[in-house]
Amino acid sequence: MPRSHPLPYETQLKAGDGIQVYGRIKLRGLEEGQYLVKSVSEYYGNPVYQFTKPGSDSVVSVRFASVVDRWIRPANHPDHNRIEIIYNPCNYAEKPPAA
Repeated sequence: MPRSHPLPYETQLKAGDGIQVYGRIKLRGLEEGQYLVKSVSEYYGNPVYQFTKPGSDSVVSVRFASVVDRWIRPANHPDHNRIEIIYNPCNYAEKPPAA
């Protein structure tokens, strides 16, 4: 069912974004490694992210966007416990840059 109103705030991640988790963040289901945002949905008016492992369709974690967004840092940030956006399809016309 489509939303009849916008999300309460603009989330930092969109469906299809790739993330890299570094260190120990306090979010169950998101251990160190790479994940894809399967979807951004709404739960009682609050946006939630559904995460999958790359190459899989099964959801490994569902977390509120407000909690996940607090852990997102730029690539050169000194904090070892962080989430970094490694691929955002909105930023690339065809495919992600080669690693």
